[in-house]
Amino acid sequence: MTTSAIRIVPLTSGHIQSFLAHPIRPEDLLEWSEAGLDPQDDLGRMIQQAAYARAVEEDTTGLKVCVCIWAVSISEGIGTLMLIGADRKDLVVPIHQEFSRDEWERIKLLAPILQAYPSVKNKQHLKWLEHFGFKKQGDPLVIGAGKYQRYVFGRE
Repeated sequence: MTTSAIRIVPLTSGHIQSFLAHPIRPEDLLEWSEAGLDPQDDLGRMIQQAAYARAVEEDTTGLKVCVCIWAVSISEGIGTLMLIGADRKDLVVPIHQEFSRDEWERIKLLAPILQAYPSVKNKQHLKWLEHFGFKKQGDPLVIGAGKYQRYVFGRE
């Protein structure tokens, strides 16, 4: 396994460009495409609506590359979490560890209720949400050509 130097930083437009210049995790790309979205066209717009957005930079070669983005949009006291990652299996565990260290505590302070709508096919996202205490709520929703399950953290 390759060891990587990663760090979490505030998201900039440069991070979005860096992220989009590299392969996206196939499951994440499918999650977007089945909803009728394309990260190349829609990621920047979606991030603009976020109250909180972070990038994960990887720097093993001296060149900083954005390998993961998460953001939280807030509306009527509910925070909606979005996560998209690069196709870098070697970084899944380090990113998870870094997110656990500080980010999760910061995100929980953004809104009393947090929600996410992962594709029912995106098993890694489902496991990730469940690890952080999100609970499945209701039946899956059909959006475009995909099924998306609402996950909630907090009390409604």
